[in-house]
Amino acid sequence: MKRTTVFLLLACIFLAGLLADVCRAGEGEESQLIQILRSPTNSLAEKSDACARLKHIGTSHSLAALAVLLTNADLSISARNALQSMPYPAAGRALLKALP
Repeated sequence: MKRTTVFLLLACIFLAGLLADVCRAGEGEESQLIQILRSPTNSLAEKSDACARLKHIGTSHSLAALAVLLTNADLSISARNALQSMPYPAAGRALLKALP
């Protein structure tokens, strides 16, 4: 096997491990953000910030927590922005269901 092939194979293995670590970290962050959205003690600003972050890292696990906020006058825009960016059919259904 050529050295460049071995090097590329090792680089791919390293990057796959690194990506797995990043994904696990994202799952923990998503769980923390969902808890912020569900907590009655967090401020509107904290919840709005959590929505903004979920727009970028949110998965189907955060759909329910965001959907609840669609009827909240103070947080509906933040929740809508997060849901609109998600590629899940359930996100679209949640947006349609929240329409008056």
